[in-house]
Amino acid sequence: MNKKGFTIVEILAVLVILSLIFLVVTPIVSSSSQKAREKTFQTKIATLEAMTTTYGQDNYGLIVAKSNTIPCTYSESGTDQFCKIKLKSLIPDYIVPDNEDGPIQIEDPRNKELSLDDCTMTIKIDKKARKVTTTFDENECNK
Repeated sequence: MNKKGFTIVEILAVLVILSLIFLVVTPIVSSSSQKAREKTFQTKIATLEAMTTTYGQDNYGLIVAKSNTIPCTYSESGTDQFCKIKLKSLIPDYIVPDNEDGPIQIEDPRNKELSLDDCTMTIKIDKKARKVTTTFDENECNK
């Protein structure tokens, strides 16, 4: 007898094996992409902090003088001065927008509906040491 093709049992066996592979691989790929999105967000925040620190260093004198040309909310504590600045106000000078045509210019990669535009960076100026540092607090974002 001359057999050509596959039997239905062989085809079903291959389908079962492929579906098992799919069931095992899907969660692994999903987990990897979520971790990548979170790593992207952390990298973006670190970049924004570095850019804001550069902004603080470039405008050190104006921040210390509490200039009206710097869009800051000022506060002081001992020798430290704090300048809270919205990220959106830094876009023209230091931050390249993710989406120049849309309403959100800095997107949160973890949540496309959350805009980092309304988040605040705190520029801390130690007047005694003439040191500028920047911190980001996600809780200060207008969600």
